[in-house]
This record gives sequence, structure tokens and C-alpha cells, in this order.
Amino acid sequence: MVKKETLPVIEKNGKWYNTLTGKYVSKSYARRINNYFLKNPDGTLVQATGHAKYSTQKSWQEHSRQIRKLAYKKGNQLIKTKDKKGKEVYLSPFNREVLSKTEIKKLKNLDYYICRGKVHVELYRLTKDRTNIYHILTWFPNKRLSTAYQVDFWKSEAIHMFNCIVRELRKIAKHHRFSNITIMYGHVSCYFISDYDAWQNGKTFGFVIPNNSGFEMLRDQFLDILEWYHDKLETDAYHDIHVEKITFYMNDFISNATETQIGIAKYRLGVNKLMK
Repeated sequence: MVKKETLPVIEKNGKWYNTLTGKYVSKSYARRINNYFLKNPDGTLVQATGHAKYSTQKSWQEHSRQIRKLAYKKGNQLIKTKDKKGKEVYLSPFNREVLSKTEIKKLKNLDYYICRGKVHVELYRLTKDRTNIYHILTWFPNKRLSTAYQVDFWKSEAIHMFNCIVRELRKIAKHHRFSNITIMYGHVSCYFISDYDAWQNGKTFGFVIPNNSGFEMLRDQFLDILEWYHDKLETDAYHDIHVEKITFYMNDFISNATETQIGIAKYRLGVNKLMK
């Protein structure tokens, strides 16, 4: 039986004081927090408040705003909170697990920047239906092209950045590959802009195995897209092409990943626009 004085919300000066937050709370709130920790001594404050409830039986729309926001964020899906004794911990509501600082440190190393800070790398991301696992590299050129000449001028910068990204993809394929059938591809998000309208026109390329021939095919298809933009501006009545984002993916079925890889990815749910 847990002693009353070990509970986090205590009576102080005729009021109820939450020792975990340093704030006074209502009596009903105090009872809820203390009753939770009586039944769940290894639980966390955010669980005691009820804000971290998650169920696979409910749609995303039925969950709390905090859970929905967490599910769509980049990085790790963890909530910084406290345990009954006031120790800082991290809760994974989707897995109902509390992680140690050592585990958190490992997860934080899975998000980093390359190519002079212009490309964001995210390792071991899991689709929300937990069927596919991904590595993602994202570059935001935010480049507006108005003439075919500008495409030619920008091409050298684009290829330089492409080569930088490919060097990292090669490292990832060597050290973090999922299986022999892991697939690599890219996607360019852009907008075509005329004098009267603008519309999105994305292009996907690749779908190759990350080996030497696959990287050559990826490069050739990337160059084809740049040449296609060149031709569009030279021959069609477009005012501008805005290249917003270029993303490279390495993905596989979760069944092909190792237990260690799955154990990492389960804290990193959601793959950009591929969320399900």
C-alpha cells in the first residue's frame, strides 16, 4: 500500500499542491492524479491527466489534440513528462512505454543535417499502419525558375546537391539497409505558375535497388526531370516553375526489417505525406 505522503499532490495551506508541477490544483484534480498513481505507481504525470490516451481501435480524429499533433510531428513521438517522484522521463503513448535518457540519446541521433545544413535526414520512420519502414532525406531548394536559361544555370547547383545526397544514401544503404529488396526513389514537389493560375505538379523517379547501377539510374532520371522543366519553360506558356521540395526515400516492408530496426522505428511514426 502506497503511503499518502508519497503521493505527488499534497494538502498545503488548506489547498492542494501538485509537487510535480509546483502549482495549486482543484480537489477533484488532486484526487484524480493521486488515485492514478495509487493504481499505477510506475506511471507518468501525463498519463495521470488522461491526455496521453491512445487506442488502435479509434480513428485519429477520435483522439485528443495532443495525440493527433504528436502523431504528425517530425522526430520522435515522445512526451516529456515526470514520474511519481518528479524524475523527468519520456513517454511513448503509442507504445505505452517510458524511455530512459540513454534510449532518448540514441533516437535523437537519427535526425541530422548534411550538405552544409541544407538536407534533413530522418532514419527509421514507420508508416502509421506499421507496414513499411523508411529512411528519408529532404531538401527544400525553394527555387523559382522563369526561363529555360535559369534551369541550365541552376542545374549545376542541383547536381552538386544531388551528389551530396547520394553520398549519404550510399552510407545509409551500407549501414542501415533493411533487406536485399529495399527500394530507393525520389520525388520532386513543384508548382507550375502561369499569368492566371498555379497548380502542383510533382514527379516521382527511381524505384531502384540502392546499388551502383541503381544510383546511376537515379541520377539519369533526375537529370531527365530537369531537362523536362527546361523544355516546359522553353516551349510552353508557363510563367514560372517553383521547385519547392526534393525528397529521397529508401523503404521496405516492415516484415523485412530486423527486430532492432523495428524497435527503433516504433517511436518514429509517420512518413510525411505517406501517413495512413
